Amino acid sequence: MRIKIAIASLVGVALIAGLVYWSQSWRAANQPTPTAEIAQLPSSSLYDLIQKVRPEFLRSRGTSSFNDTNTEYPVVFVDGRQYGDMASLRTLVSAQISQVRYYDAMAAQARFGVIKASGVIDVTVKQ
Repeated sequence: MRIKIAIASLVGVALIAGLVYWSQSWRAANQPTPTAEIAQLPSSSLYDLIQKVRPEFLRSRGTSSFNDTNTEYPVVFVDGRQYGDMASLRTLVSAQISQVRYYDAMAAQARFGVIKASGVIDVTVKQ
């Protein structure tokens, strides 16, 4: 009986440690990229900058629909308006960008309404 309790305790501790690690890494990944960090890394396009600073923004999250296969990657919003797909990041000059933030699908739907994507890369341009 004591062995079962010890094993259950170890499993509980491992589960809690895993959740804490996941929570901290998720929060770090979803923090906005500030202007100072953008200015430090010279790159011609925003795509190149994101690839250096937050490569997890660009990764595939798998298809979320059987009918629409374009839901694998996040869509790009600039100043709150839909701008395009991931390729459109190559048309934005990184020196003109104030902030870049990633929203997962649920947070994106709450902020931007119904979108057919696995998330949103929200770009704020310098005023």
